[in-house]
Amino acid sequence: MIGDEPGLGKTIQALGIINADPSIRSVLVMTKNTLKLNWARETTKWLTRPMSVGIAGADSWSNADVVICNYDCAYKWEAVIREEVWDLVVLDEAQYCKNRSSRRTKALFGFTPKRNEDQALACPPVPARRRLVLTGTPIENEAGELWTLLNFLSPGSFKTYSGFKWRYQTGPEAPKHRNELNRLLRETVMVRRLKKDVLKELPPKTRTISLMDASEAPDILLAERAIWDRMEEDVELTEARVRYELAKAGDDDREFEAAAKALKDVSNARVGQVAIVRHQTALAKVTRLDGIERLRDDMAETPKVIIFAHHLDVLSAIKDAFPNGVLVTGETPLKERDAAVSRFQNDPACGPFIGSIRATGEGLTLTAATTVVFMELDWVPGKMSQCEDRAHRIGQKDNVLVKHYIVDGSLDARMVATLIEKQKIADESLDAEVKAAALEPVVITDAAPKTRSFASRDELEEEAKKLTPYRVSAIHRALEALSGVCDGAREKDDMGFNGVDSRIGKSLAACLSLRPKQAALGYKILRKYKGQLGSLWDACLPTETE
Repeated sequence: MIGDEPGLGKTIQALGIINADPSIRSVLVMTKNTLKLNWARETTKWLTRPMSVGIAGADSWSNADVVICNYDCAYKWEAVIREEVWDLVVLDEAQYCKNRSSRRTKALFGFTPKRNEDQALACPPVPARRRLVLTGTPIENEAGELWTLLNFLSPGSFKTYSGFKWRYQTGPEAPKHRNELNRLLRETVMVRRLKKDVLKELPPKTRTISLMDASEAPDILLAERAIWDRMEEDVELTEARVRYELAKAGDDDREFEAAAKALKDVSNARVGQVAIVRHQTALAKVTRLDGIERLRDDMAETPKVIIFAHHLDVLSAIKDAFPNGVLVTGETPLKERDAAVSRFQNDPACGPFIGSIRATGEGLTLTAATTVVFMELDWVPGKMSQCEDRAHRIGQKDNVLVKHYIVDGSLDARMVATLIEKQKIADESLDAEVKAAALEPVVITDAAPKTRSFASRDELEEEAKKLTPYRVSAIHRALEALSGVCDGAREKDDMGFNGVDSRIGKSLAACLSLRPKQAALGYKILRKYKGQLGSLWDACLPTETE
């Protein structure tokens, strides 16, 4: 039993066991439905051995080496689960099996009928060479809950259920035996670390992604995809982008300013369209998907959780689900805002704190919380860091766990990895509270439209100073060669340019000769296609003397 407090890496420890023991070839992971995708992602990320990973659901089983299944489906697949002896069975959030009489517990732990019950119902536990139980709350209410888990790990070693419960929970001498139980657990099956015990080993913040399955609301992803498809074919946006990039490489300041304004105007209009579907996705997280259920899980140990979002209807829906919480938005009067903060900080029963990212991301001290949840994301990483620092600031004595609730396959799923990486870079570079201005807005690297420039105007000027007449000519020839085989980027066939590069590259190639700044822009573009250019690309590179 790995009984570490939440946030200390029980999942990765379990995967480390698989990595360390080559004899483990078949693994069954039982977890909550809300955590299946996260287990699949973490398993794929951290396993160092070639093992396939599959997810089982209500309607389909998986024959992968590592099968991830949710507790609610355990009884449906009971016969399948018992067909083989698993090398390792992992029970994540194992407190969900504390009830000896539940269907899920019987399916996994086996069942021994009482004398007056039907003996034909008897069944053994799931066959396994090794059993691993993960739970940050081995005892949620009373000591007797432990017996089911302990008997699964080491049958016969912990008295009968009634004897165990009498000695450690209900008997008159039970309080005197609590230390004995602690020692017995640690001597036999349990490893348990508290955050305070390993605080020096922990980073000040731990950021994680909690993936949500969109199968209950497939229309939200279809709506996002439709927006992106239209934007990929957006002629007006492409024209504005091409004009802007070419103007950067020119010498006409007025044309550059006009092109920059035109691109900004068109981009802002498209961002507004994206904002609409992102709002719909965020609302679906709490009204149609399992966002509220996940929040309840996060608050199982303590109500002291901070939840951030943007939209009022999203924030209000969360508040409706948690009447003991407090809600602060930009519309909250100052006195009520201060009262809400004070109540959250000082009232043990108050929680969660629900706040608007832009309205509550600065100036508040919420160190009663060690968990921060983002139901929505912000395009500016610095804004996210400021929100995190409501909990991670002077007065905080613990590691802060930051969780991002993300719908798998959504726009947020594409931007969150980039966002977290930018926050990490800022943390490592500054080692202090991150200011919003310290970071650029997040750029989505695998979805259209791609709004990052090839280089700034100043960068092009600096690059132009390094170019010899020979390299300028070589870059022109390479652009002409690619332009000659390019079909206008209608198909991604590794022939010529892709996307907006086609319009810019063809425009530069059509010039009688290139000015140094134009060549610098061409050089930035050509780096993506050097695999197609061969010796033509080699000629574009600086020589050793340069």
